Amino acid sequence: MSYINTIGWKQNNLGNLRGEGINWRGKTGFENGFSVFATKAHGVRAIFADLNAKIKKGVNTISKIMEMYAPRSENNTEKYIQFVAQKTGIARGAVLNFSMLDKIVRAIILYEIGYNIGLDELLQAKNMYLSSVSNVSRETLDPKKKNNFDLIIFAIVICVIIAYYFKLK
Repeated sequence: MSYINTIGWKQNNLGNLRGEGINWRGKTGFENGFSVFATKAHGVRAIFADLNAKIKKGVNTISKIMEMYAPRSENNTEKYIQFVAQKTGIARGAVLNFSMLDKIVRAIILYEIGYNIGLDELLQAKNMYLSSVSNVSRETLDPKKKNNFDLIIFAIVICVIIAYYFKLK
């Protein structure tokens, strides 16, 4: 339980996010070079927000994300990349989407402060994040999930045409 004495634990910032000037929900300040959050859930929520923002900007692989998240000027970035890839089972160059972030967030927290976050805690923070983004934004979180609205409208139109055709006969 050595994580209890870490700055990240004490400041409810399990990912050791710097974020000076970023107004993440639940952020209460900035101390010791790192953001301070009202609760641990707010801190983990900020990790989801940060990583999803990176993915939307095309920083969408473990390697690219870790280069920004843990710059070489402050970290052994290569070791960090290897750790996250190994813990998640996701190749360092694989293109990421939002559905993969649970594993990545867990690995980051384990690497940063040595805490193995529970699934309930993780899902609470993820749901906090999802509840704060609009439905339009949520549709773009996972590019594999397609919007079926156009297909439904097409099917309805076909049904109306068929019904009209048989009504004429």
